[in-house]
Amino acid sequence: MSPAAEATEQIRRKRVGVMPLLQAVVQRLGFSELLRHTLPGHGNEKVAAADTLLLLVFNIASGRQPLYELPQWTTEFDGRLFGRTSEVSEALFNDDRYGRALDKLYAADRASLMTDLVLKLVQATALDLSQIHNDSTSVKTCGAPDP
Repeated sequence: MSPAAEATEQIRRKRVGVMPLLQAVVQRLGFSELLRHTLPGHGNEKVAAADTLLLLVFNIASGRQPLYELPQWTTEFDGRLFGRTSEVSEALFNDDRYGRALDKLYAADRASLMTDLVLKLVQATALDLSQIHNDSTSVKTCGAPDP
């Protein structure tokens, strides 16, 4: 290898962390497809809102960086973990992108998304629901009574 080629090559250290495990869970549940169905993309998006929200889920599951630190957090990982063929830049995954994705999620039918996700979880894990009961009748209040 020529000295000029050696000078231009760089070793970049990227994190992998829990991403492969989280991606396996997302794939098993079909969560990405559910998000894409609930939040259909536009033709001019560089990154779909569903993909951006998945990164938020990964962040919450792996350490909870504040929203303003997410662009830098995202660049710590190899872009291939997110289905990108190139490096992930802070400009691509900025806080505005995360905010717009959260706005789209807020405007979507979140109740149906949650129901579909829970059904997928039950099916994917063969979860036995015969011993589970959702008691929605209990009410608990705190505070001093009115005089």
